[in-house]
Amino acid sequence: MVVYYLGKAPMSDCWENISVGMKVEVENTDTDTPSGNHDNYPDSFWVASVTQIAGYKALLRYEGFGEDSSKDFWVNLCSSMVHPVGWCATRGKPLIPPRTIETKYSDWKDFLVKRLTGARTLPSNFYHKVQESVKSRFRVDMNLEVVDKKRISQVKVATIEKIVGKRLQVHYYDDDDGFCCHQDSPLIHPVGWARRTGHLISAPPLYTDRCAKGIRDRDDATEDLFPLSVGTAGTKLSPGTGQTGGFVVGMKLESVDPLNLSDICVATVMKVLNDRFMMIRVNSYDEDTNGGLDWFCYHMSSPYIFAPGFCAAHGINLTPPKGYTHATFSWEQYCRDTNSIPAPPELFNQGTNPAIPALPSSIQNNVTPVMTNTNIPLPVQLPALQTFPHVTSVKINGEALLTLTKEKCFDLTGGKAGPSIKIAHLITCLNKIVQNPNRFKSALKKPLL
Repeated sequence: MVVYYLGKAPMSDCWENISVGMKVEVENTDTDTPSGNHDNYPDSFWVASVTQIAGYKALLRYEGFGEDSSKDFWVNLCSSMVHPVGWCATRGKPLIPPRTIETKYSDWKDFLVKRLTGARTLPSNFYHKVQESVKSRFRVDMNLEVVDKKRISQVKVATIEKIVGKRLQVHYYDDDDGFCCHQDSPLIHPVGWARRTGHLISAPPLYTDRCAKGIRDRDDATEDLFPLSVGTAGTKLSPGTGQTGGFVVGMKLESVDPLNLSDICVATVMKVLNDRFMMIRVNSYDEDTNGGLDWFCYHMSSPYIFAPGFCAAHGINLTPPKGYTHATFSWEQYCRDTNSIPAPPELFNQGTNPAIPALPSSIQNNVTPVMTNTNIPLPVQLPALQTFPHVTSVKINGEALLTLTKEKCFDLTGGKAGPSIKIAHLITCLNKIVQNPNRFKSALKKPLL
């Protein structure tokens, strides 16, 4: 089942249907029948059961061997030598029982009927899916705009040099350097992407000129080859966020470190581009003095950026910013120290997750960056800690209770994460009961023991 969890692996979208106990038809190597090779296939086949799965390989056992594993063998399920049950009948190939057990049953046909009744096998179009899963929509010699691995804040013009499955080997236009990536990688973009979004690009003058004029070459990779990019352009925006997606320069968030993908770090929005892309800087490194060389581009719907508090809510280690340790860092204090605001959870692709504790609303609502024509937020005065609300007595009727948001719960509890999350969860449960009272009533009728 490992294949199923590797989203970019071939056949990952249908591998969950491959399971122990499935029946297949394979070559019978335990036979006295001469091994011919007519129409590129052996002449002798038999039915086998999948007893174990490891990646794309399966341990098979011929039907009729019962608990005897002496003839078990491994085979790649994606190879052309494994077929769904019924394949031999369509090809006129005989099913011949293995020599070791050929006298075990007098009626092998009846045996197979009983063993195959109700059994699962590979879908008839399985090998068509195998071929499609390793077929790339790109071709060699296509032009792309690719992140410069030596300067991640810019992209470079590159060409596809080699394709293996859905993995592309690209090399930059100005040297022989390059790298290998999946065709769905966020590191590659269509020709003209940098000009459209306002991203920095390194390209030959002729390329820049023709992009400015809208001229395309037959080898240019176009937008239709990037379905993920096209899909994100139509991502539903949160109410009131506009085409900028709601992010502004100076907002703080949590982000996967593009230079160390095993780390999630505190990061800052440094620049907002077109088409809902933005440049972020990971704050755990020394700031680049040359201006922006350590920035990296993420789309606002990227699964690699998170709201402040995401790591804490899910028990994930968060790398603190430069100058802080795990012991001294807290989002609330950090936002005060840097005169900045946290990006609210509703701006992220993960949506508003009740498990992510929001920072006190007095930070979220009262600290608004004042934008100038340089898009740099001016310093603003944050409220002192003692001004945070500490409610001791509040009367709320039942109808008003059901409308409380998790942000309001934080206000009512004085910013205490634990009680706020529990209250918000209970309100969610109550709303479900209100929306479907019949289901709740039926649940009450069930015995407790």
